[in-house]
Amino acid sequence: MFTRKKWLSAALLVLVLVGAGLAWWNLSPVQTDYITVQKGDAVETLLAAGKVVGESTIPLSFSQAGTVAEVLAQEGTFVEKGQLLLSLENSRVLNLIRQRENALARGQVSLERLQTEEIVRAEETVNQAELQHLYAEELYQRNNELYREGVISTAELEQTEQSLEQALSNLALARIT
Repeated sequence: MFTRKKWLSAALLVLVLVGAGLAWWNLSPVQTDYITVQKGDAVETLLAAGKVVGESTIPLSFSQAGTVAEVLAQEGTFVEKGQLLLSLENSRVLNLIRQRENALARGQVSLERLQTEEIVRAEETVNQAELQHLYAEELYQRNNELYREGVISTAELEQTEQSLEQALSNLALARIT
C-alpha cells in the first residue's frame, strides 16, 4: 500500500511536471512573420492586427524644462532636421531677462556715479597739488631772495628747495592718477 510519504512524493512530482509544462507553454516563442511595407498599389487585401513602427525613432530632449506653449508638428507627420516641433512658454525667461536688464541698468548708473565722483576727487587732488606747488615756488623765490640778502641760512634755503621738489613730485603724481 501507498504510504503517506509516497502519496506526497507522487503529488509533488505531478505538480512539478504540470509547472514545467506551463512554463514551456508560456515561454515557447510565438511564430510570427514579418514583411516590409512598401508604398504601391494594393494587389491583394490583407487583414492583420499589429502596430506600424517608423523606420527610425529619435527620443526628444530639451535644453531646458518648461511648459509646452504650442505643438507645431503632429504625430505621424514627416519632419526635417532642424524643424521646430514645439515651443515652450517663455514668460518666465522674458521676466528673468527684464530683471537682468534692470540690474544691468542700475549697475551702469552706479558705475557712472562712481566714475563721476572719482573724477571730481581726482580734479580736486590735482587742484590742491597745483596750489601747493605754487605756494612752494613763491616760498622758494622769497627765501632765495632772503638768502642772497643774508637773512636766512643755507640750510633753510635747502629745506625750501626740498619742499618745492616734493610739491612738484606730488603734482606730477596727482596728474598721473
